[in-house]
Amino acid sequence: MPHCAQGYIGKLWREIQDNLVTTPYEEKFLPADKLHNILTSSAIHSAVTELHCGPEHRINLADTIYHQGQRVFAMLIYNGWHDHIIAFRKHGALDSRLPLSEEDAVAITNHDVGRRLVQEQWMFFPYTFPQSMWEYDCQVERKMIIPLISIEQIGSGAFSTVERIGISPSQQNFVNNGVSAFTITYEVDYMSVVLTEFS
Repeated sequence: MPHCAQGYIGKLWREIQDNLVTTPYEEKFLPADKLHNILTSSAIHSAVTELHCGPEHRINLADTIYHQGQRVFAMLIYNGWHDHIIAFRKHGALDSRLPLSEEDAVAITNHDVGRRLVQEQWMFFPYTFPQSMWEYDCQVERKMIIPLISIEQIGSGAFSTVERIGISPSQQNFVNNGVSAFTITYEVDYMSVVLTEFS
């Protein structure tokens, strides 16, 4: 735990740590449902009271975090840099701007903090499979974490294997839309996901 994570912010750090999910590829991510369960409006209000900032910076900060910056705030809490949320809000660099470029992150914070945040942001910004994914191929940035929770080989032959995979429920929007199978193809510079619709 970061040495500065005491009090309510320390409690949130522990909750984030305890709710990280590890993929079969040893990548960690925080599912969206866990994020929203941890960073409730009251939890954010309590955490904001512990930030080292002037009272003018607290004005509407908790509401802004709750509605626009839960992922960024979780990322900052996890790394012990929660006070930087003031600078992120000032620069308009909240959840809708993720993923952040290294240049933007360094400009908002400093060189060391910015570089580390750029590397660790993927834990808090895992891929979410869209509802109508079977209508088109999706290319996913290579660094993005695919929220797999299980992989089971169910067949093989020729030059391929068939695997059944489990996806974190809060990271997909197609389960109730008739999709029961899809394939993931990894290529050198990106990952292509192909869905098959079944009625």
